[in-house]
Amino acid sequence: MHVASVPEQEGVYELADSSRATIYIGQSSDLNRRLLALLNTDDPFWRHAANFRYELTSQSEQRKRELLDEYHQKHERYPPCN
Repeated sequence: MHVASVPEQEGVYELADSSRATIYIGQSSDLNRRLLALLNTDDPFWRHAANFRYELTSQSEQRKRELLDEYHQKHERYPPCN
């Protein structure tokens, strides 16, 4: 999937490294704009982001908290960039 196909809508997203391990869970009112900004930057903080997935939701802040809690329960830590 290419970031250009992501809708300009509210939702949550997960960034993953090349092995598809989640490195960040975030939310945005415009997923397309946010993912384009993160994945097309020279900022070394995001250099490991190689993959992403997203979910549209009008409750993005709540859903982000849920995803972070699920990740924490499974891995006993939060994603490395959160």
